[in-house]
Amino acid sequence: MRWIENTIRALSPAIDLEGTPWEAEWANSQRAVFTKTMLISLPLLAAVYIFHYYFFDKPEGLEPSENWLVFRMGAAFVLILTTVFYLSPLNRLRFYKMPGIIATALVGYSQAHVSLNYPPAPWIYPYIFVLAAVLLWRIDAFKSLAFSLLTMLFYLPVLMQAGIHTETLVSATLVCCIIVILVRSSYSFEVTNFLLQKRNERQQELHYQLQEEFSSRIQSFIPRVISARIQHHVAMENVSVSNASLYVLKPQAKDIACLFSDIRGFTTASKDLENFVNESVIPEVKAVSAQIERNEGIPRKIGDLIFAYYDDNDQLLNLCRAILSGIQLSRQNEVMNATVSAVEIKRYILISSGTAVVGNIGGLDSSVEITALGSPVNFLSRLDETTKIEKLAAKLSPGDIILSPDTAAMLTSSFEIAMQPIYLNEIGVSVRDFAEVEAVYVIKPTPVGEEELANFISLRMSRNQLTSPNL
Repeated sequence: MRWIENTIRALSPAIDLEGTPWEAEWANSQRAVFTKTMLISLPLLAAVYIFHYYFFDKPEGLEPSENWLVFRMGAAFVLILTTVFYLSPLNRLRFYKMPGIIATALVGYSQAHVSLNYPPAPWIYPYIFVLAAVLLWRIDAFKSLAFSLLTMLFYLPVLMQAGIHTETLVSATLVCCIIVILVRSSYSFEVTNFLLQKRNERQQELHYQLQEEFSSRIQSFIPRVISARIQHHVAMENVSVSNASLYVLKPQAKDIACLFSDIRGFTTASKDLENFVNESVIPEVKAVSAQIERNEGIPRKIGDLIFAYYDDNDQLLNLCRAILSGIQLSRQNEVMNATVSAVEIKRYILISSGTAVVGNIGGLDSSVEITALGSPVNFLSRLDETTKIEKLAAKLSPGDIILSPDTAAMLTSSFEIAMQPIYLNEIGVSVRDFAEVEAVYVIKPTPVGEEELANFISLRMSRNQLTSPNL
């Protein structure tokens, strides 16, 4: 029974469209093509019939002349009347093909009578009409075959009356049916290609939706800078969001500048003030993180701790962005202290630079963890511990920006900047695991410094050449 089903589908492939979302779209497209075809072919055929009378029938002296005139003009009238139908709103009816089918059948039937009145005329013309109609109507092989058989049976009495042998007519009918099936077999390919195209479009649409959903999901828990890089890679390389994410987030060694800061006295303050965390700390951390991202940094929030790294290919630019973020973080701390006057919040900003491995050390789901691992990060963690030692804390003020020796050297080689060294051996402290570090350097944030840093960063990004502003 399988071959029967396959044969039916081959002869009438439109059944594959039934129940699909595109059934109506296919029907509308076929209606549009059919109507356009009728509006072109029917007037053209009417003109052929009219001119045929004046350029052939009349000059040849075919008798009776009035019958030929009626025949030609009658056929032309039917064709033009059918054209008017397809120009009117009536062509939107469900059985819009029927007037064209009837008109073509009547004209073909009239053409069959030519054999009675003019025997030299080729009797095969009615069959040609059938084949031409099958092409114009754009119907499947099964319907085309059914129409052809009915139409040719309609012609047979007239052709037999004209003296055409029955065997000849049967042979012509069989040949015509075979040609009809062969000609309209292309309909199956049209439907199949349409379905494949629509299914492909749907798959692409679903793929796009999934990418958008995945992209939105990623953006909800990754920094803006990383999200922008992923979107850029998708656009430039024409890859999926997941592949772009894997590429952008893969761990790799880079020269970075990193920033480290947490709130001193956070535990005590959070115990003393009921709404301290929700009304002060969380909004402050969010604001600081947003500012870091505006400076092209990649923040990571761990409670009250702010960690960020900057991994542009320009290391001096990374450092300037980190210091600018530090200045803004210091100012944000001042705003917080003015808002929550009951408790003084102390926050130091620690900055270092060097080579680290950056990227995602988790997965591409809720376990995504974008961070930096390496010596400059470890140094800041140990330095943060050291700043809690009273001897060092006494030399610091809230909002100070503390630099590692290498970072300070890079900064002073490019800028005239006021910074204060603190020699650790003189106060009897050392940085755990970094005993070779003899001093750290402190910058006192100023509004002038913030403005000039911002100008330098803008100039560096646009021109990629170094200037020497004074902080």
